[in-house]
Amino acid sequence: MLIGNLGGQQATVDTQAWRLRRVTVIGGGMLRTSTQNEQHILELIAQKAVTPVIARILPVEQAAEAHRLLASGKTLGKIVLLHS
Repeated sequence: MLIGNLGGQQATVDTQAWRLRRVTVIGGGMLRTSTQNEQHILELIAQKAVTPVIARILPVEQAAEAHRLLASGKTLGKIVLLHS
């Protein structure tokens, strides 16, 4: 499942492996999705049917560092901020 795309609206991927394995790609953007769809996505994550890619987990006090990492474009996955 693809949720969001920080790199812009377009991406280039090699789909050959997906076709050979009969993979289904479902895309969505959490900012423009319905509450029902968002709930479904969260349920899939809770069931471990999909696993989000997390690049770093930082305390909320390091939000500036999280923004710097995202702006660098060198992270693969999401940056998670934890509130203590």
